[in-house]
Amino acid sequence: MIVVAVTEHRPRPRGYCSRARPVVYVVEGGRMSGILDSKLDAYSRIAVAIILARFPEWEPFATPSPRPDGAGNVVDFNVPCPSPAAESGLWVSTADEELSVGFHTHHNHFTDYENRLNREQIEAGLQHAADIIDERIGVVSWYRAGGFAGSRSVELPHPDLLPGLLDSLGSWAELAGIFSDCDRATLRSWLGRFDRDESLA
Repeated sequence: MIVVAVTEHRPRPRGYCSRARPVVYVVEGGRMSGILDSKLDAYSRIAVAIILARFPEWEPFATPSPRPDGAGNVVDFNVPCPSPAAESGLWVSTADEELSVGFHTHHNHFTDYENRLNREQIEAGLQHAADIIDERIGVVSWYRAGGFAGSRSVELPHPDLLPGLLDSLGSWAELAGIFSDCDRATLRSWLGRFDRDESLA
C-alpha cells in the first residue's frame, strides 16, 4: 500500500478562511502503485502524485523510463486525442526536472530553475493541459513545401487569419522571417471543433 499526501486548494465561498489541508490518496495495486514504486527521481515523485491527483484517468497512459544519468525514473503520459487530424495527442513529461506539455506539433516547458520542485509550475503546466483538452488553447503550425516549419500555441477561438498570428511577436518580429516562405498554415484543437487549414500562397 502507498499513501500519497497532496495539498489541494479547493474553491471556497467568499469570506471563508481556512488553511489548505493535505488530501491523502491511498493506492493499492494497479498501475499507479507501479509508477510510484518505480524508483522515480525526486521531481517525478512529486509531479506524478500531483498529476494523478488532478487527472486520475491518465494513469493507464503513464510510462516510466530511466534517466540517462541513472538518478531514477521519469514518467511520460501519452493521452490519445479524439481528433484524427492531430499529429499527436497530449503528452506530459517529467523529464529534465520540469513539466513539459505537448499537443500536435507544439510543446511548452514549465520550469522554475531556482526551485525545481515548485508546485506552482507543475500546476501551471497541468492547467495548460486542461486548457488544451477543453479547447481553450490550440496549436497553429506552419508548413513549407510539405514539411513542418514551426508552431505555437494560440487561445481559442481564434477569429483572425492564421498568418496574422506572427504580428503578435512584437520586438521578435524579425524571427517571422523563418515563416516567410511557408505555403500552408493549420490550426488544430483537441476535439477538432476549431480546426482550420489555410493556404499562404
